[in-house]
Amino acid sequence: MGAENSHGQSSYRKSCPISIYDVAAVETWLEDLARKGENPVCFTGSRVDLLLDEPWECRFRLQPLQRWKEALDPERVEAYRSMGWRLVGQLGPFWVWRCDDPNAPELDTDPVVQGEGYRYLKRRMIFRTVGLIWLAMTAYFILAVALSAASLRTS
Repeated sequence: MGAENSHGQSSYRKSCPISIYDVAAVETWLEDLARKGENPVCFTGSRVDLLLDEPWECRFRLQPLQRWKEALDPERVEAYRSMGWRLVGQLGPFWVWRCDDPNAPELDTDPVVQGEGYRYLKRRMIFRTVGLIWLAMTAYFILAVALSAASLRTS
């Protein structure tokens, strides 16, 4: 099931069991993993690489990417680091931050800043929904034409 890293720790990969768009639920899931001694160290799509470690309390926060293939501003990373937060990786369209200090300030407490961060995510979700609807309607049209042609041949 798992492998060992160069430090002798067991590691394995787990898929996120909830929609990555349910930000609060994903943050809670990651925190629960840490409490069980499963340390999230790397993210690939919606999968998480975990190292088995000692259980500990920490906080995770997800922040939406402002655009696809966004590079993080080094000043932002340093500012968050000075507040006690460290970048863990990217999970789908989100940056994942972790903080081991229960007294460290929260990230993005300003609702205006939070809203701006989710604007790109909202556009992306709408685009995907419209794309899925278009795909379903196209498949329906092709199926209807094929069934109509088949019934004409049999009559």
